[in-house]
Amino acid sequence: MKALKDYDEDEMPPESVRGYVLYECRKWNLVWVGKKKVAPLEPDQVEMLLGFPGT
Repeated sequence: MKALKDYDEDEMPPESVRGYVLYECRKWNLVWVGKKKVAPLEPDQVEMLLGFPGT
């Protein structure tokens, strides 16, 4: 995410930047998959997390 590119790995971004990143992740259904990496969460994955049986 562009909001995080100005910060080193050891440096914690300010609260406002962290809040913005979380807002965008929720907005676009993204989940953390690695260090500074996010990926979309597919509908079937959401159903699995909610406990619905698989097809």
